[in-house]
Amino acid sequence: MLSEIWGKPWRFLAPCIEIPVVACLALASIHQWFSTRTMRIAEPGEMEVHRTIQKMLQPGTLMFFEYADHYMPGRMTYLLLDDLDRPENRPISWAVVNAIHPVFKPSTENPRNAPKLVKQSLEYRWSKLRHHLPEIENFSNWKKLIFISERMPSTKDSEGFDDRMAMITRHCINHKETLLPSKVAFYHIFKIVECDLLPEATPATASETPAQPTP
Repeated sequence: MLSEIWGKPWRFLAPCIEIPVVACLALASIHQWFSTRTMRIAEPGEMEVHRTIQKMLQPGTLMFFEYADHYMPGRMTYLLLDDLDRPENRPISWAVVNAIHPVFKPSTENPRNAPKLVKQSLEYRWSKLRHHLPEIENFSNWKKLIFISERMPSTKDSEGFDDRMAMITRHCINHKETLLPSKVAFYHIFKIVECDLLPEATPATASETPAQPTP
């Protein structure tokens, strides 16, 4: 086209311009694809979270997943389904909650209340976990608690997460905290607290109540 407009010299000059430009674009695309930018081919970040939680699972564990992103509860439930169903790990109670979830407030008073309430959760209505309800509702020897906090790295999303985590984890001792920061193309931050449940408090009987002094 240029040679028709500006003469024959452009027939030779145009390729000298076009070829380097195309080569630069091709190299830039290759660099973008294989660099640490968001287009890089990599394992999804949820897989590392899954592997971390897998190592913590054992029978008699209460698990709470507090989420900020509506995509992540379904994703993490899907990844953990086989682990939650594995006989050597059971019984395990898996509760997906946020601050207004009906399971959350009773669980801040006593995490052992959660197994009685998880039947309200979709995970126990529409997945293989529904067959576990009788098992976890009738189990009482809960020994361990895992609280998973998921949020996006923004000030708004982080407000109150640590407080809500503390409301539940105050019921246990020997805390171990794992922080999984956001990564390339995976902007979620995961904080996982693993701890041992305190022995369940039993109400004092009349004989244990100290006698009151007589006037």
